Amino acid sequence: RYLFTDGRIYTGGWKAGHMHGLGRMSWPSGATYEGGYEKDLKSGDGIYTWANGQTYSGQWKDGRQHGVGTLTNAANGTQVKGSWKQGKLVQDSIQTHQAVD
Repeated sequence: RYLFTDGRIYTGGWKAGHMHGLGRMSWPSGATYEGGYEKDLKSGDGIYTWANGQTYSGQWKDGRQHGVGTLTNAANGTQVKGSWKQGKLVQDSIQTHQAVD
């Protein structure tokens, strides 16, 4: 477990002094990330949860959403599924639907 000076807490793997492998980061705001890390950056599969409950579950590269993923609105359950590149949704692959109770 490592406590950063800005209040973030990291629990997980390390390699050569860097966050690496599976890990969990929590921020003072209430946001969390659970998943892969490579050289201190989100990498591979992971789930980021914002303080308001919104989530992104999917692939990461160089600390950004990159690959297939789903963004879920916590307030109404609406989901956006698609392909992401360098943190941005690729527009031609959007599928939006309302979650069913």
